[in-house]
This record gives sequence, C-alpha cells and structure tokens, in this order.
Amino acid sequence: MKAAHSPTLRAHAARRPKRFQFSLKSLVIASLVAGALLGAGFVAWGIWKGRTEIIERLNDPQEVVGWNTQGLQLAEGRTVALPGIDELPAKSVTLDFAVKHGVEL
Repeated sequence: MKAAHSPTLRAHAARRPKRFQFSLKSLVIASLVAGALLGAGFVAWGIWKGRTEIIERLNDPQEVVGWNTQGLQLAEGRTVALPGIDELPAKSVTLDFAVKHGVEL
C-alpha cells in the first residue's frame, strides 16, 4: 500500500512545471500588448498608404550648380533668391546635399 504523501510523490510534484494560469493581470497585459501591436500596424499602414508623391513637370527647368548667401546659383550664371529667405547660411549640409544630388528650378 502506497502512502498518500510519500517523498517520491512530493519530489515529482516539485519537478513538474506549473500550468499557466489566466489571471486578470495577465489578461490585461496581453490585451495591452495586442492593442499596441495592432495600433502600430494601423499607423504604419496609414503612413504607407497615405503617402503621396507629387512630381511636377517644369516648363523651363534650370539646373542648380551651387549656392551662396544671396541664393541658388544656376548653371547659366544667374543667382536666384529663395522666396521668404533673406539670406542663406554660409555653410549648410542640407544645401550641399541637395545641390550635389541634383536640383532643378
């Protein structure tokens, strides 16, 4: 006859993995994680789907070859001031990048 609480049964019960128990806390956490993932997915999809590129055809495009504090320098030699900007900075990484990669007015 086996004893109900023998040492071997207790040792076996200690090694047995515990079952995952659903609690209110774990349900709330799982819901928050799922909601965050769904929300991020909807935001990413909206940005991707809502992105539009407008490309205008220029009637008389002029190549920009450089810039100075007065404005953009065109290939034909003219300097064109930018509307709303009194003076361009003496150094600008952004303007260098834009002119280097090709800009037309």
